[in-house]
Amino acid sequence: MRYCAHILNLIIVEELKDMSESILPIRDVVRYVKSSPQRMETFKKCVKKEKIKSKQIVCLDVYTRWNSTYLMLEVAIKFEKAFQRMGEEDSSFIKFFSIKEGDEDLSLEGEGDQGGSHGHRVPTPRQATVPNKLDWKKCGLFVTFLKLFYDATKKFSASLFVTSNVFFHELFEVETHIDESILSGDSFMSKIAIEMKRKFQTYWGDVEKFNSLLYVAVALDPQYKLRLVKFCYTRSKGKAVGEKMEK
Repeated sequence: MRYCAHILNLIIVEELKDMSESILPIRDVVRYVKSSPQRMETFKKCVKKEKIKSKQIVCLDVYTRWNSTYLMLEVAIKFEKAFQRMGEEDSSFIKFFSIKEGDEDLSLEGEGDQGGSHGHRVPTPRQATVPNKLDWKKCGLFVTFLKLFYDATKKFSASLFVTSNVFFHELFEVETHIDESILSGDSFMSKIAIEMKRKFQTYWGDVEKFNSLLYVAVALDPQYKLRLVKFCYTRSKGKAVGEKMEK
């Protein structure tokens, strides 16, 4: 089960690297807000002005741990309008990020940008920068993937209850979500899903390479039994594979 969690980690870490250009600006504005009580207070005023009802508090991630990056993004995207307002009204924020006149509406920048660059200015390699609308959109969509992997990893890594029986069900949920995203009308989601599917197949494409004891654990679970193995494989890989795995 630790190995299964490790594989999920490998798959998502590779995607995070591809998403870094959009994640970095969000990390920058979160770091800015978290860096002092005064800045946090200004941020809270912007939250109140925007009438954002969420009571969550923005948190800075540990960039080497993808689960903390998920938690940071999951909260930050709820406060997009508050960060935008800071870019329009807070002089310290504007000065820190070198926002020029005409660039205040941060959420509208880069809408048609396909190359990933930031429309309002070209940053130096690690110059702090603000997220544009495309960054928020990408991270908002990516968070749906991160949540899927985050929930599965938590179940795989649990220590106070049996985990081997949940492995197969969670794996099928992940694969099903990836397949649905590939067929979605959103090109960005589809692109991410195709790459995830490729990595998924690398580690879990050959059903005969699975540890057979994991199937036994599923079959012994009263709520699943062997019919789950057949059902899942029939849906994902066809009737022939489903019947073969059942036998």
